[in-house]
Amino acid sequence: MKEAFGSGSLFSAKSVVAVERLCASNVLFERMRDMVSQSAGRKDILVILWEAGITHEMRRWAEVCEKAADHTQEFEPLKGPALARWINKEAATRGIELTDAVRSHVAAEGSDLWRVIGALEKSALVAPTDYAHHPAPSNVFALGDAFFTSPAEAAHHLSSLLAAGEKEHGLFSYLVNYTRNLLLIRASVAGGRPMPANLKSFVIQKGLALVRRMPPGMLTSRLRQFYEEDWKIKNGLSTPRESLFTILLASEGPKREEK
Repeated sequence: MKEAFGSGSLFSAKSVVAVERLCASNVLFERMRDMVSQSAGRKDILVILWEAGITHEMRRWAEVCEKAADHTQEFEPLKGPALARWINKEAATRGIELTDAVRSHVAAEGSDLWRVIGALEKSALVAPTDYAHHPAPSNVFALGDAFFTSPAEAAHHLSSLLAAGEKEHGLFSYLVNYTRNLLLIRASVAGGRPMPANLKSFVIQKGLALVRRMPPGMLTSRLRQFYEEDWKIKNGLSTPRESLFTILLASEGPKREEK
């Protein structure tokens, strides 16, 4: 890095030096601090400092960089309708037809634009049938069913719905209520009691098929996770989106049936 920041020849081409996550390391930044400051205003070198995000601890180093910088810019992750418009524009630029299969495949990448572009370019090279293994177009009902049986498929549906502009609070509430309904259905079956009168017949039939496939204790474990994540959301420690992915990615399953 010192060599890259060093003085170039009078007749050499202008140098471009890109450094990622410099502010994330106190030791590294202390060593590079003087060179960052000395690079300001130089005509023979262009220094680009890139940070994935500035935490409270990194703020003092970021301020040093900002004082030396000729230009700073912050890029917010695209999401919802803005992301959808960006994907449509990129697809049009590349002459790619956004079929339902391709759109679902691309939306699963979320706001990672490098991966989105990769998915778009891949779609231009493969036949539509190559996407047959991907889940069907996403909706909240598909998310609800997959949430308890296939975490990978549920993550796909969740990413697709969020990218399409669905409200994360609404999805969180829907899944909490769905978990409660499934618990009521399981309790009715276990106790030999009639099904709750407030549940529609198609909900009961679908719920019965789901609970038969779930291991003991899974529903009560999930409901406990929802309550814990709800507390984090209300205290500003998480967002509904983060909490839903946290539940999906939880590796430890229930150990016993809760009574």
